[in-house]
Amino acid sequence: MSPRFSRKIPTTLATPGRIRLVFYTPADYGKSGNNKRYPVIINFHGGGFTIGSATDDARWATSVIQHTDAIVCSVDYRLAPEHPFPTGVEDGADAILYIWDHADELGIDKEKIGVSGFSAGGNIAFSATMRLQGALLRRRGARAPTGDAVAADEDEHRIVKIIVAWYPTTDYTNTREARSLTNPRQDMELSLSIYKMLDTSYLYPLAAIKLDSPFLSPGVASAELIRFLPDDIAIFTAGWDGLMAEGERFRKRLTSLGKNVNGRIVKEMRHG
Repeated sequence: MSPRFSRKIPTTLATPGRIRLVFYTPADYGKSGNNKRYPVIINFHGGGFTIGSATDDARWATSVIQHTDAIVCSVDYRLAPEHPFPTGVEDGADAILYIWDHADELGIDKEKIGVSGFSAGGNIAFSATMRLQGALLRRRGARAPTGDAVAADEDEHRIVKIIVAWYPTTDYTNTREARSLTNPRQDMELSLSIYKMLDTSYLYPLAAIKLDSPFLSPGVASAELIRFLPDDIAIFTAGWDGLMAEGERFRKRLTSLGKNVNGRIVKEMRHG
């Protein structure tokens, strides 16, 4: 399926700029007399935060539309090395806020907003949902959160109703070497040199970055901040992937904190 239309929107949370939102829609969207309000999935592509584009996941968008009659909005968040952490996460939060603010205009049911993502995009699906809480607090005239601290009515801040993440990266507090050792088929991974190149591009300057930031490592975010994630979450990990172990740890932690977590380990499958 090809995109129906796209929009470029200004950024408000990161460095000034514009990002493109690409929309895939059901066949009856926009037809005369159609006043329907559609669910929407806001999708974030993979690529180690350094490569890829909003049209990479066209097959996923097609499947979502065929099975749910929802709109898919795929986000061209800005990429490293020109735009290192946290730009991609903040662009993701801006995209969610834009959809929320313009739901009526776009024919979207603002009570049925979900996010999805693949690999790095899976990270953004979680971290952008957490990051937008500060913007929502400021809109209420409340003090923006510092670090993990959020003091607000969580029901007012549950814009996102579901997260679907495919083989997400969730914990940068572990080294790439340590992550690789958890993979039962290390021969199926990309080389460590490639991963380190991606990380060097995104995590710049490294000395200034807190690797346990919830907006970088959502898997180690505080329980207080995780409660602002939606109740319904699906995580799919790959059995031959150095990110499987951290993804499964995050699944267990989310479940222990009361989230309804579906998904599974896709056995004998490599990352991507």
